[in-house]
Amino acid sequence: CDRRQRQMCIETGYVQAKLKVNADYKDKLAFAKKCWLNIANAGKFSSDRTIKDYAENIWKIEPVKL
Repeated sequence: CDRRQRQMCIETGYVQAKLKVNADYKDKLAFAKKCWLNIANAGKFSSDRTIKDYAENIWKIEPVKL
């Protein structure tokens, strides 16, 4: 697979995903439900965990309550 073929595969996948989202969005209630489920099932942000790990293991600092 050369670079152009890979780019076409990526573009094709993107277009297919975009068309599916557009079709899903027509049912606004179902789309809103998908959005809420996505948000509700999201875990901690990895940057939050990373900063906490740095604070504890590298910087050796304690959190400050505000």
